[in-house]
Amino acid sequence: MNELSIAAVAAALLVALAGCKTPGPVENALTELGEYKDEICACPKRDCVFQVEAAHTVPPGQSGPSWPDRREQRVTKEGSPEDKKKLAAIKDALSKCLADLAAREAAKGGW
Repeated sequence: MNELSIAAVAAALLVALAGCKTPGPVENALTELGEYKDEICACPKRDCVFQVEAAHTVPPGQSGPSWPDRREQRVTKEGSPEDKKKLAAIKDALSKCLADLAAREAAKGGW
């Protein structure tokens, strides 16, 4: 009876874990880009945007694409068509946030 209980628990555990998917590099890239967009969109002023961008730039002395560009390239090269739609939605939302911020700053005589 004890062996049967252990087998039942093991089978239930396997079924439960089968539904859990570990995020891959594309999913991680989309998540990180979404968080980046949220940080930028939360900025009340352009100085905040510059600080967020500075935190995601390539360190001095290193060359290559920027932090967001590397994640975008991963999704573009390795992602499914649905992943690419998610990327486009993130980019559209980010563009809208930046345009709204630029308009607010311009109304104040800045930017």
